[in-house]
Amino acid sequence: MPPTNDENEGALGSFRVLMCRQPQLTLLSHNVLAMFFCNNTQAFMAAKFTHEDYAYIRKLARESDSEEKKRQQALVDFRDKK
Repeated sequence: MPPTNDENEGALGSFRVLMCRQPQLTLLSHNVLAMFFCNNTQAFMAAKFTHEDYAYIRKLARESDSEEKKRQQALVDFRDKK
């Protein structure tokens, strides 16, 4: 076990900086970006993906975005109601 929690502070710090640069970004989007860059996903996609794979990923992203918009709208409605 490391003596300090620098890894934790680094992730929180990078999230804070990213939110300052892109305030419209959601936590879900931040997590996806972090996994994409940490897992070297681009190299895997370049080596293995076909046109159909890219189309499927775009479809999943659209569905996820629509669910996130519904969640955000529910939060806004709740805040307005309150």
